[in-house]
Amino acid sequence: MTNALRPSELFALKWKCFDSKVSTMSVTETAYKGKIRSWGKTRKSLATIHIPGSLAADLEARRAKCPNPSPDAYIFANQDGSFLDTDNYRKRVLHKLAEEMGLPKLTFQVIRRTIATLAKNKGHVKDIQGMMRHSRLATTAEVYMQSLEDGVRSTVNSIYDELSGTGTWGSGPTSTPRIGRQRPEQKSVPTHSAKEIPEARRQDHPAKRVRGVVLEFATRLRQSREGRELLND
Repeated sequence: MTNALRPSELFALKWKCFDSKVSTMSVTETAYKGKIRSWGKTRKSLATIHIPGSLAADLEARRAKCPNPSPDAYIFANQDGSFLDTDNYRKRVLHKLAEEMGLPKLTFQVIRRTIATLAKNKGHVKDIQGMMRHSRLATTAEVYMQSLEDGVRSTVNSIYDELSGTGTWGSGPTSTPRIGRQRPEQKSVPTHSAKEIPEARRQDHPAKRVRGVVLEFATRLRQSREGRELLND
């Protein structure tokens, strides 16, 4: 769940792939239809991945108790000491969990998309791409990461806070929703010409802030490869 590994990667892991000192796991092979392959689904599939320290400790405890902790032994082995079968595991374990939790469907693909969606508020989209080991950023952002109603509402509120001068740009989904709040009573103010308004106040005008945000976004868009491709389209 934590690293959203594909089943072909997960079940091919051997103890020599695990480094408890630095909390990493090296994906060097994949298991598919009863065979071990030296390649993965994409060119980025085979890589060294980071795992949480507590999970590394759990794996170390598992190695101390498993019947065969040798380097070439599978971490998740079946009764014969070989690697687990993906279809069998899905039917025997995941389908049972889905029924117990009242889920319409539970597969490794569902788990991977769930992790990608939960990661939206945990790191940059490029970090999530690295975690998922996708070759294309579009696969991560457009296929795996799903929009959630609470996230959309919070984003809208954050933008409103920034443009209305009541918040700080970049607060993102952690900002407090404004639903249910009442806007303070507006007081009438005298109208002034642009020359009469002090320079500091003109610079802090909402329109200035909006223009600055738009210009900054446009600059970053032009500088990124994905942005240039989007502009070309």
